[in-house]
Amino acid sequence: PVRVLASDSEYDQEVLGSRSVLVAVSLLFYFSFNLFRQVIVDFFATWCGPCQAIEPAMENLSRTYPNARFVKVDVDRLQRSAQSAGVRAMPTIHAYRDGRQLGEVVGADMGAIESLI
Repeated sequence: PVRVLASDSEYDQEVLGSRSVLVAVSLLFYFSFNLFRQVIVDFFATWCGPCQAIEPAMENLSRTYPNARFVKVDVDRLQRSAQSAGVRAMPTIHAYRDGRQLGEVVGADMGAIESLI
């Protein structure tokens, strides 16, 4: 399922800070929980028609690709996160892995969005 992020700090943790989430496996070994796990970020606005139109398709993608984490960022509520990501139009979809941006799709092109995953 697609998770709506409620704060800029959640965005920082889920997307940018994915490398720093460490889980102790044993006394000697650690691994990053999100290492090699892709994070798909849907930057949206509640007033944006195309954003609303792709919402069901994004939910379907989240079920089709369970190894990727899907999150949504309301650009009006999380302005710092949207600005730091360089979002200028909605919808904008970013793909991240290990805290690094892999790609971007601006607009409601579901074929292009799926190709990011």
